[in-house]
Amino acid sequence: MRENDLKILVVGPFNSGKTTLINTVCDSRTLKTEAPTHGLYRVVKEMTTVALDYGSIRLGNKKVHLFGTPGQERFSFMWHVLARGLDGFIMLIDGSDPKSVEEAARIYKVISDKYKAPHIILVNEKSRRRVSEEEIRKLLNTNAPIKVASATKKEEIRNILKELTEFLRKEHK
Repeated sequence: MRENDLKILVVGPFNSGKTTLINTVCDSRTLKTEAPTHGLYRVVKEMTTVALDYGSIRLGNKKVHLFGTPGQERFSFMWHVLARGLDGFIMLIDGSDPKSVEEAARIYKVISDKYKAPHIILVNEKSRRRVSEEEIRKLLNTNAPIKVASATKKEEIRNILKELTEFLRKEHK
């Protein structure tokens, strides 16, 4: 990556919206590595990320490279492969599913403990019912900024990425 480039990891539980977020916000075609979903996961969706999602977006003079991780535990080794050299991360949670927050807490602990990087907790608002910010803070045991947006709304996601990249710029001074 070039000097002005940033690497942002998009991590979260299965079906939290990582692939959708990257497809929505990126300027160009994205790379997806999907395979058919197995077992009980198949009831939720037919395909799942097995290695990574990748896309990039230009924000001002920065090119932001987004790397989406698989959400299923059996692919958790990829979290560490993709996290190498990260500048920051987004912890994505399905705000309509309390089980997503519980799973996110486990993933968040792994990533935030090992990679002490600036990050934002993003609650993907898939429907009106939402887990409260207080519950999220308690389960994740975090003081990180919590934002609420839909992974399908490009401007909302762009604004959150701008905020994170501004924070990263200040951290690197």
